[in-house]
Amino acid sequence: MLIDPVRQVLEFSEEEHDVEGETLSIELLSGVPVQGADLGGKRVRVFFDTGAPVCYAREEILQAYPRVGTANDFYITCGAFQTSLYRVPVTLGSRSLSLDIGALPPDLQERLLKFDVEGILGTALLEYFIVSYQPRRKRILLINRG
Repeated sequence: MLIDPVRQVLEFSEEEHDVEGETLSIELLSGVPVQGADLGGKRVRVFFDTGAPVCYAREEILQAYPRVGTANDFYITCGAFQTSLYRVPVTLGSRSLSLDIGALPPDLQERLLKFDVEGILGTALLEYFIVSYQPRRKRILLINRG
């Protein structure tokens, strides 16, 4: 699956897409991709969730970084909530960028920690990269824009 909301492209194919990019290994937990990421120098496991408009991490990871605003969101177990956003350096493979990351609500954080997951990469990632999601090969490719 090729995901590029900037160009309004969502492409499904039985064949692999012939693209080159940064390869990130994933595992699937109940069908949700989990990958490693470096958030502010801390190596963590994160869900990749294209339904999440905001990226999230444990507040303990975020507190060392500048607060840049707030975001409103909704999660089925939390309902509507507001979160503080922090500008955090993120490294995925060899690709580095800064993302505005929200603090996980306590009950969602508790649920994620049961799976040793400390954050969520949401659609903000898609502003920087085109993503080729290849679950059968257990990988995601990050493709530079332009």
